[in-house]
Amino acid sequence: SSDPSVGGVNLRAEVLVSLAAANEAAGKAQQAAALLSKAIKADSSRRKELEAAISRLQTKYHVGGSSGGSGRTQGINSGHVGIPPSPERKNGGGGGGGG
Repeated sequence: SSDPSVGGVNLRAEVLVSLAAANEAAGKAQQAAALLSKAIKADSSRRKELEAAISRLQTKYHVGGSSGGSGRTQGINSGHVGIPPSPERKNGGGGGGGG
């Protein structure tokens, strides 16, 4: 593959993995899993590590795998992964004033 790499690290895979981490932090487990499976395609030497990360995501968020996910509609609002509404958030956070 013609992917750029530095010191033996595939940069495309690296970027996909960090995007996946950002998506997971935002509660978007499905997107995170999809990004990780793209990273596996980009750098097959990390397959074992990345597949472990995907299955950890699936266990944690019960998301469908990257296989045949197109027919699934229940994942639409998986962005709100069981976060209880906190009492401090009643006012929506406020605008912080105009300064």
